[in-house]
Amino acid sequence: MFSELLRALQSEQATGMIPNPEQDSDPRNLRYEDIALGGGVSESGDVEKGGWNVYQGKTSACTAHSTVHGISSVTGWKLSPRYAFKKIKTDPKYPSSRLNWGAYMIDSLKLMVNEGIAELIYAPNSPVTSDIDYLNLSISQQMEVSADRHKGGSYIYVSSGRDSLDNFDRIRRFMAEQRLPVKVGIDWRGSFNKARTSGVVPTTAASGSLSGHDMLAVAWKHINGHEYLGFRNSFGATWGDQGRIWMPKGFFKISSAIAYLPPKKTEEIGITVPAPVENRNKYLEQAKALELQRATYEKFPLEVELKAKQSNLLARGIAGRNWLVLVNAITYKGWTVTDVVNHLYAKSRGKTETKAFSFDFNQPK
Repeated sequence: MFSELLRALQSEQATGMIPNPEQDSDPRNLRYEDIALGGGVSESGDVEKGGWNVYQGKTSACTAHSTVHGISSVTGWKLSPRYAFKKIKTDPKYPSSRLNWGAYMIDSLKLMVNEGIAELIYAPNSPVTSDIDYLNLSISQQMEVSADRHKGGSYIYVSSGRDSLDNFDRIRRFMAEQRLPVKVGIDWRGSFNKARTSGVVPTTAASGSLSGHDMLAVAWKHINGHEYLGFRNSFGATWGDQGRIWMPKGFFKISSAIAYLPPKKTEEIGITVPAPVENRNKYLEQAKALELQRATYEKFPLEVELKAKQSNLLARGIAGRNWLVLVNAITYKGWTVTDVVNHLYAKSRGKTETKAFSFDFNQPK
């Protein structure tokens, strides 16, 4: 009976992104706005490489498809969305495994970073008639070996929350500055299907059925004088603008946006990752991260005169790039929020003579 209901549901809406505001607003997350990088944004741009498109069919696997589309554009690897969806829907370490339908945006990225995703040749994308058929995949040793060869990097939140106008600008800024695509969760409305021919959603109020959908933002431009983001969709290469859809600013709702950073880009930006910790305490980490976040924003405000603002932006950038290490240090290594704030002040002001300047948060205090 459940199988019949699931098939009927999927025949009507082949999307599948399940919003998770609590996860997306977790204070432990790396956030691009905290890195405080700068740069101008051009009137138009395109960061996609290759234009690879894998069709999700009547499955709820859009989150896995968005992830492999992004990885392909960044690395050239053709990885299997079916393998990724199977892993996050059946392995209990991933919250998506507890969902009857769809998945959370972040889980396939965590899979990529920590375990890897197998190549498409080992886990082909068909059949795509339903989740039941799609998940009927036996994970072979060959797939596991392939996945292990294709893992690593990091991910960073480009935006979260429900303010779609600000989030639109943050996504465009990230693409312009980093020349990388962004996974974007949106509210998909039935009226968007009218773009299946032209690929352009009109600047009119969205209407119709509502579901969550995850697509890869790859471009931006003006159409008839209005700002648009271009997305690599997972509805097939013949849907829309050769598999893309163009969404107008202010006429669709953005849930959150997350970018995959390959190892080289992770190193280039300066993001540091701590050594793994056994017996992690998620709730203590969240509490410490929130305390540090509040202290950083309070001690280094941006509503100040220009010189101080520049120094405070530098302090926030240092914190943002080292966020994972800093949260780990104040949770497990005996360091305090005050130690971190003093270090950020010394580094951003060039106080090389102070003890705080040389604090090493990878080591116990």
